Amino acid sequence: MVVGLKRDLRSETDPNGIIYPQEGYKVSQAMRVDRYVECSAVTGELLKLAFEDICNTAAQTRTAAGGQSEGGCILM
Repeated sequence: MVVGLKRDLRSETDPNGIIYPQEGYKVSQAMRVDRYVECSAVTGELLKLAFEDICNTAAQTRTAAGGQSEGGCILM
């Protein structure tokens, strides 16, 4: 799962460094991950939805033996 943070910093007036949701989806597809979500901890925008999606995805990521799949979390 890829989580786009700092959604509140996206500004149409400052085009430098803006990553649009479409670009986030493309990156997540290139990384072959299951989900892409965005949120902002500062404003709370989409925070609850992102947290729920992260929890649901984690709960569904299981092996046939019942344990979690290999991989874990990677921070970049």
